[in-house]
Amino acid sequence: MSRILIACEFSGTVRRAFTDRGYDAWSCDLLPAEDRSNRHITGDVRDILADGWDLLIVAHPPCFAGDTLVLCETGYKPIAEVQPGEKVLTHLGRWRRVTEVMKRVAQNVVVVKSTNSLRTVTTPEHPYYARYREPYRNKFRTKGERDGAPEWVPASQLTTRHFTASVLCPERRADVSDDDLWLMGRYVADGHMRDSRWTPGKYEEMLIAVGKHETESFLARVTRKVAMHWNGTAYKATFYGHDAIAPFAQFGRSCETKHLPEWVLALPVEQARHFLDGYISGDGHIHQKRIEASTVSPMLALGVAHLMQRVHGKCPALQNLKARKNHFIQGREVTNAEQFKASVPQSNERLRNYVAGIYAWGHVREIAHASEPTVVFNLAVEEDETYTANGVVVHNCTRLCNSGVRWLTEPPAGRSRADMWAELDQGAALFSTLWNAPVSRVAVENPVMHRHAKERIIGYQPATQSVQPWEYGDWETKRTCLWLRGLPPLVPTWRTLHEARTALGHTRDPVARVHRMAPGQDRAKERSRFFPGIARAMATQWGPVVDREEASAA
Repeated sequence: MSRILIACEFSGTVRRAFTDRGYDAWSCDLLPAEDRSNRHITGDVRDILADGWDLLIVAHPPCFAGDTLVLCETGYKPIAEVQPGEKVLTHLGRWRRVTEVMKRVAQNVVVVKSTNSLRTVTTPEHPYYARYREPYRNKFRTKGERDGAPEWVPASQLTTRHFTASVLCPERRADVSDDDLWLMGRYVADGHMRDSRWTPGKYEEMLIAVGKHETESFLARVTRKVAMHWNGTAYKATFYGHDAIAPFAQFGRSCETKHLPEWVLALPVEQARHFLDGYISGDGHIHQKRIEASTVSPMLALGVAHLMQRVHGKCPALQNLKARKNHFIQGREVTNAEQFKASVPQSNERLRNYVAGIYAWGHVREIAHASEPTVVFNLAVEEDETYTANGVVVHNCTRLCNSGVRWLTEPPAGRSRADMWAELDQGAALFSTLWNAPVSRVAVENPVMHRHAKERIIGYQPATQSVQPWEYGDWETKRTCLWLRGLPPLVPTWRTLHEARTALGHTRDPVARVHRMAPGQDRAKERSRFFPGIARAMATQWGPVVDREEASAA
């Protein structure tokens, strides 16, 4: 029986397509099998390449862990969900388009935590925009004398004497009244929407919780028609009318999905102050030394920190807080989740962190090394090649792709040409290992590479073909390039959109469903799921090729 290995596939879609046809098929991924199959190997595929496989299919070959949040024009989103063409905030405080999204497996990672960032898992070589502070002594006394010029420092070379940079996005005034900005901030803190019971897609009412002690101050800021109802523990401020309350839904409808869109982050100081005051009135605390707010949404925590930096002109502080034990409220058990705190100091005295222009410089608090396989992502960005990750500025870190070729001659600050060429050799060696595995038939998906990478890959050849899901019965678009060795190109079921549309009975063109999915916990998994139609085509077209060659050899 022919033995098939499908690498980098947690969902088992391709494996099942082959096992359904009677093949001895196995999958291998750093993640456990989604279907909990005992035919899945959790680990590094390179460790089992020599185990006598007849066909190797690398479904998604692999920098930051996928849950790292990147500031895009649509707001913060996980780096695993960023798409080419989206705009991200660069170190120059401007929006630039993403030209490529890269994904790979890193064997060693670094955990970095600075005052103005959330805890971040990244590769040791990924450059941070940072500055070094000399120890206090006669030669270096003031901050201006002690702090060096900003430079790009690899994550593994950061120390607790370094400071990382948060950058503000360009200002843009919004055509929203001050009272509505305050109410929007309060909704983000304590509000939720209720769907219409009669009209799908419409909102029936918006509810905001208001404490008994704050009803007077709340009503003083609200210029809209509102009904107040006491529920035994607090007042519920209810706003009606779909058209009037629909704009509030853009901030999210549950505490886990609350976030701030780019237009809020871009508000000038006075407008941003009204929005932030509304939020703090519901979810914040004002102490003598600091103003702080906690939330279960990391996207919201980063957005609030951005507003704090703009409004108060101080470096914001971000914290990852462990989930507290569950507790009971009025006989009902409440499940607590991990929380994230954003705060800003009230005083200017003895501040280690500071703001200079559009940058806030936050002290590095933690650098920890770990040796464990981690799926990491990276972005190539036009012109600046930088982006904002988990609140601070980082540089792109490329090896094989075209966007990284210039670093081979002009390395970023803190890196040498020898470092960059060594990383290129390491990345090329990984691809070579997969491409030249001791398997007679191999299929690999991988980005287009620059000429220096091609020269280092043993037996490199151009991509054999690119396929689309709609060609095989899945009515979606997602271009997939295949490098094939010992295998014929896949033959599509339908070669033109018109032919496929007629056969399948569709009236509209296919869409990029996974690219348009709303942000959520499972979006990254859905994007990496292999399309069943292409998987069936692989099993039905490549399986017989393996069978015929095995029969001939016998």
